[in-house]
Amino acid sequence: MLMAKPTQEIVLYSCVINHRDDPKPIDIHDGFRHVLFSDDPNIVATGWEVRPPVWTSPDPVRTSRYHKHHPFDLFPKAEYAIWLDMTHWQYESIRPLLTDKHLTMHRHHQRSTAKDEADKCASYNFDKPDILKSQVTHYINEGFPDNVGLYITSCLIMRNTLDYIKFSEMWWEEICRWSKRDQVSLPYCIWRTGITLGVIPGVDRNGHSPYFRIKSHSCIK
Repeated sequence: MLMAKPTQEIVLYSCVINHRDDPKPIDIHDGFRHVLFSDDPNIVATGWEVRPPVWTSPDPVRTSRYHKHHPFDLFPKAEYAIWLDMTHWQYESIRPLLTDKHLTMHRHHQRSTAKDEADKCASYNFDKPDILKSQVTHYINEGFPDNVGLYITSCLIMRNTLDYIKFSEMWWEEICRWSKRDQVSLPYCIWRTGITLGVIPGVDRNGHSPYFRIKSHSCIK
């Protein structure tokens, strides 16, 4: 894919499939464009520009993942694309997080390796245990040291560069080949491509964030 020359546009976007979430209203604008992909044409999404999905799968998680992992197919002229799960409700400006890094996200607050993440996903039946085990074994056999750290992908700040696009294409290939749990393949793709990373301060998932309130799915209060 050829990268269009980015403008100064910054897009914050998300995806709601199969009525899994109630969209949070936009309280902080930051001058961003806010786009929501949804299969519900009647969804109530205050402050969002609602679009239908551009790709679908029988698995709603994979439908959402496609949009998450193709930011500059969806928004080729954007300088930055920011993915935000509907579990997150922004209450402070995140403009300070826009840097020259290819990808900025939270560090994982409990685990530090792809193997640990795969084991946890298997224990909760988030995906098939045999796929998760084979995936990590394949990575280790390729020489992956599993020491690049573990990150949470509920907020991704992505910069429109050729290096990031090559990385995102690899990441999607791994998700299609192996588990849909993208946090398992993320460290491997970072290792393979060497993209530069930024870290969002604070801790995701337990509410200790200077930027987001963390809520359960289908909850806006």
